[in-house]
Amino acid sequence: MKRQLWKRRILALGLMLGLLLVLNGCSGQLKERQSEDLSRTDIVLEVQAPAEDAYAPRMERATLYFLDEEGMMLVPVSRMIEVEAGMHRAQAALLALCEGPLEGENAYWPEIGALSAQRGFELSGGVATVNLPSRMRALSPEALYAVRMAIAHTLTEFAEVSYVNVLVGGREEG
Repeated sequence: MKRQLWKRRILALGLMLGLLLVLNGCSGQLKERQSEDLSRTDIVLEVQAPAEDAYAPRMERATLYFLDEEGMMLVPVSRMIEVEAGMHRAQAALLALCEGPLEGENAYWPEIGALSAQRGFELSGGVATVNLPSRMRALSPEALYAVRMAIAHTLTEFAEVSYVNVLVGGREEG
């Protein structure tokens, strides 16, 4: 019994001495490196600062997708759109699309009427949600599908929009 007690004490003393030697020996192995003079290094910016105020009204070029005369194929129309103060450019493109084609543009667009700027468009996490008025259910299923595709193609032209969810009267149409 005494012999085992002595063995434990000697083992504990040996571990403490070993730990003490390891801790004292580590401090001498670290070497401080010389600091570099970074004052003459050029700083390269990978991102450009915005040239304009995002909340100022501006004009931008956008491609709007209308329907052809039969209402079944998409017709791209490049146009300058007005982006109002604080408005997202995808929202401005949607509002321009809902106003329909201008005179001289060989395209067709059903009468949607004005979308509510507050309730008609939302962009979050790359997903644009468009809420069309419930009167759009009066269109044939083919025409409604073509309108939904035109909206999706118009909005996905912008890098910020990766998916478009088109609702009619607040619900998904199949």
